[in-house]
Amino acid sequence: MQKKITIICKYSYKIFFVATNQQSFKPNLLISLITFTFCSIMILIFDFGSQYTQLIARRIRELNVFCEIIPFNKIPEDISKIKGIILSGSPFSVLQEDALQFPIKDFVGKLPILGVCYGAQYIASFWRIG
Repeated sequence: MQKKITIICKYSYKIFFVATNQQSFKPNLLISLITFTFCSIMILIFDFGSQYTQLIARRIRELNVFCEIIPFNKIPEDISKIKGIILSGSPFSVLQEDALQFPIKDFVGKLPILGVCYGAQYIASFWRIG
């Protein structure tokens, strides 16, 4: 027996999937794949070592927006699918000599940027605010 499933991804079209074998059907995996493939909004979270990075990602995903957590020093080459970035917190301060560095100039003016804790400090230090 075939089962028709409708998955609605915010910011994209309805997707219809026909599962022919109900025993092998894994809806969570399917939703993840469809969200990754078809949603038009993708947010990157650059992880500076905060304990709250996973919580930030979970809250974004609860809004049906695909997000991916990547280390702050692994900048993707193709940013065409990215609609915004979040700079997470860190146990460090931007005032320290060995502060973590991020090429924010590659994103300023191209994408919306949200800074949380260390990320906000980093944005302020980039613009020399405060």
